[in-house]
Amino acid sequence: MSFWIVLRSTFLDGLKFSGRSSRSSYWIWQLEVCAVLLLLDFVYMDLVGIFVVVITLPTVALSWRRAHDSGNPGWPMLIPFVREIIALFPSKDGINQYGPPPPPLLSDFDYPNI
Repeated sequence: MSFWIVLRSTFLDGLKFSGRSSRSSYWIWQLEVCAVLLLLDFVYMDLVGIFVVVITLPTVALSWRRAHDSGNPGWPMLIPFVREIIALFPSKDGINQYGPPPPPLLSDFDYPNI
């Protein structure tokens, strides 16, 4: 999985709270956000606030879908530190009450030009 694949898939599903997201896509997204925040902190700190506003809703939606993937409701993902614990839970195999397992992340060639 590349940085751009996870970034693109998270923003394309940024308002989608139904369904499921894999553990790997959740943690890659978290690493990407931390890396960009560190970079912005060193380069131009005024952009940190704008970046946080832009990523808040996609991050909440991804966390919500990650909880669904482990068979849990999404609302506990709004509680700090509980979110990280639930995100560590393994995915439930097969279909659960939140839908089928997430498809594998697509490659750069599978997305239309944006």
